[in-house]
Amino acid sequence: MKYIEKILNGDQKEVHFKIESIFNEKKRRIPDRYRIKRTQEGDVLFCIETPNITVKIQRDFVVTLQEAKKFPERSIFLDGAAKGEPFLDNQRQIYNLDHHEDCERTFTLSTCEQALILIRKGLNLKDKNWFIYANEPDLDTIFAIWILLNHNYMNSGTSKQYKKIVPLIRLEGVIDALGLELIDITAFPQEQIKKYKNQLDKLRELELSLKSKNIWNTTNFVEYTHQILNLIDQIVFELEDLKNLKNVIEILRTDITDDDSVAVFEGELGIYELEEYLNKVYQSKPTFVILKKNHNTYTIRKSNIFSPLDLEKIYERLNIFDKNANSKENRWGGSNQIGGSPRITGTALTPSQIIEICKNAFYHPSRLDILKVLTFTLFISLLPNIISWLIISSAILYSNFLHLITLPLSIRIDVFYFLYFVVIFIFGYKYFYKNYFVLGFRVPVGFKWVAFFPFVLIVSFLGGIWLPKELLIDKNIYNFIVGSLLGSIASGVLFFSIIHSIFLFYFPVQRAEGVYFISKPSIFTSILYTLTTITLPFYHMDFPTLYEDWNSLILAIMRSPFVFLYALLLTFIKERAESVLPSLAIHTLLHILWGIIFVFFKN
Repeated sequence: MKYIEKILNGDQKEVHFKIESIFNEKKRRIPDRYRIKRTQEGDVLFCIETPNITVKIQRDFVVTLQEAKKFPERSIFLDGAAKGEPFLDNQRQIYNLDHHEDCERTFTLSTCEQALILIRKGLNLKDKNWFIYANEPDLDTIFAIWILLNHNYMNSGTSKQYKKIVPLIRLEGVIDALGLELIDITAFPQEQIKKYKNQLDKLRELELSLKSKNIWNTTNFVEYTHQILNLIDQIVFELEDLKNLKNVIEILRTDITDDDSVAVFEGELGIYELEEYLNKVYQSKPTFVILKKNHNTYTIRKSNIFSPLDLEKIYERLNIFDKNANSKENRWGGSNQIGGSPRITGTALTPSQIIEICKNAFYHPSRLDILKVLTFTLFISLLPNIISWLIISSAILYSNFLHLITLPLSIRIDVFYFLYFVVIFIFGYKYFYKNYFVLGFRVPVGFKWVAFFPFVLIVSFLGGIWLPKELLIDKNIYNFIVGSLLGSIASGVLFFSIIHSIFLFYFPVQRAEGVYFISKPSIFTSILYTLTTITLPFYHMDFPTLYEDWNSLILAIMRSPFVFLYALLLTFIKERAESVLPSLAIHTLLHILWGIIFVFFKN
């Protein structure tokens, strides 16, 4: 289930930022406003003043027009990245800025001029995440990238930066689309044409040098673009223009709903200063702003007080998935307006995990999602039974399998529980390796859950506990250890740990200090536990699965509600303790208790 893996591991996109240019400029008049972020999908580029716009420059990246139109919303393709005519899909906000394929090049503006017109016509790049795709950073493409990343300076047409960059854009546009022989149509005076042409030559100087040395095709295009963007800044900006520039980096952002989002930032500002800064950067700032103060300390702020989303829900989910949230004093928490990570140890979560968990706090699974997870957990819970029944069927047909069964049509209990441990290992390792705490293997919170123990004891006596009949027929310590001790541990881990934990990715559960309610993970886990119990591949003590007569079948049906209630109480205890250890201990002790009574004292 990819959804579970995404939360446990994060999307693993962020690794680190490359701030220094590979060209090692010794002196920089204008501060570097661009950052390279290393990701598993390759390097990407962004500007610290427009961190919601990500630039992906990948050599030989080309998609068809049909493929481009199916890309995620808010995608912009530059200069051949999408093979086809220029187009504007305003409904999904997908744009192809090109002047090569399926268009009359003579009458089509260059890519950088198309980008300029998009901004001047009012394209809103302030809200949500945007992605820019390019495949080769020639000057036309880099100018388009610069315009989109610096749209804040280009909107009005009156800023100093706008007046400095537009002549370069116009001249580069004519040269790239029509050639040098038609630069006179810019109508610039001759001395200005010479000035702007010299500036363009300086910006193109490195590209020509790399091509002359035959190393252009091995150049890191993202780092090259980073360098040229800074050279453009040297032309367009003065130091005083950027005196209020804040070194704030948006690490990650994701949408929670159509109107709400959450973003993680890193910088030297405090949370309130950051919020004030974001008011200037974004038209609509994220609903939840998370500030990374150091590698494991975060402050989280609900910046939109009118949003119906509750910050308390985020605390609850973070405490489930953060292994460092291990006590009342060391956990995510605060008010409904501002809070932070565990105070004593900090968090063990990465930024990508934090942002996915924040989104998960308000996740409402569709009917299809619920059907998928129910089918998946049903398969896990019944898999040992299914394999056992296949073994029993094979033993009837082939004598080679007879040593695996005992009694008429009954699997040996050591074989059965071996299958249980195999299933636990496979699915536990696949989803929860290094995330054992999500399974509930953590120190219990408080002792209020102890009050429910008497109810579990009563329900187990009424029929909630089952034991293999093989224990009574072949009384020996080996069968007792396998059936009462190892068997109870195996079934407890599978249902109350693994299966219940899978459901908590999709539904809310109780917390130690929260309100009392019966959660959907508890109900679903209990249903599966009951269904599995009824279909076990061996006789039960006083609860036969292979029904010897109609009375035993009626008895089994009558006792099923107690099995369900027994599992429900154990999952209830797990949620209130925020740990599976009390439930496992009770489940195991009761099996040992009734095992001793049945095996050693019942005649």
